Amino acid sequence: MSTKAATCAICAMLAIAAAPLASSASTEAGSWTATASMSTPRDNLTTTPLDNGRVLVVGGVGESTTELYDPPTGTWIPGGTLNQPRWLHEAVRLRDGPATLLRDGRVLVAGGFSGNGTGVQASAELYDPATGRWTSTGSLRTPRRNHTAALLADGTVLVAGGFNSDGWLRDAELYDPGRGRWKRVAPMTIPREHASATPLGDGEHVDPARQPDHDAARKWPRPRGRWGR
Repeated sequence: MSTKAATCAICAMLAIAAAPLASSASTEAGSWTATASMSTPRDNLTTTPLDNGRVLVVGGVGESTTELYDPPTGTWIPGGTLNQPRWLHEAVRLRDGPATLLRDGRVLVAGGFSGNGTGVQASAELYDPATGRWTSTGSLRTPRRNHTAALLADGTVLVAGGFNSDGWLRDAELYDPGRGRWKRVAPMTIPREHASATPLGDGEHVDPARQPDHDAARKWPRPRGRWGR
């Protein structure tokens, strides 16, 4: 198998693992089975489960294409073209917010490298599963890659950390889906990239980052808007 084909097949399996999909092809609980390869080999992509059961795959090095995996048929279909190629970005599904905010399952992607890695970008886009189209939304206040993003209980999206030409970042910002805008919030106590964020109900827990600190973790408690241990 060629390197590209192998990458394609591996990414396909990873995409499926990103969502709880029912499949009659599994021979036993916890097993892996091969499925159709993506039409485009890609790395440093994101995978996002949609409300309709499909999985959205976005970007990759130098890629502006997206694809959708359809579990019932085991096939991939085009998912529309990004306005900006991006990789090492973040993707978040907008849902579960209060009625005053969006609850339609659209997907927000933000930041990452542009093109073939010529620069870190601040642009952000929204994918609408109902139309299959991408539209631009407000840009991040700070360009960043390798950041973390998480949907909060009030429907806003918290983005924190990452890396750009200034080095490792500790600043954070919130995206308001109703207004399509970002605003700065209190920075983390230390910079971090490759972190992960997990909802805790009373706050947002950021797991230890790869660099420059390996063991510290911080919480984002709402509505105080401060980071704590």
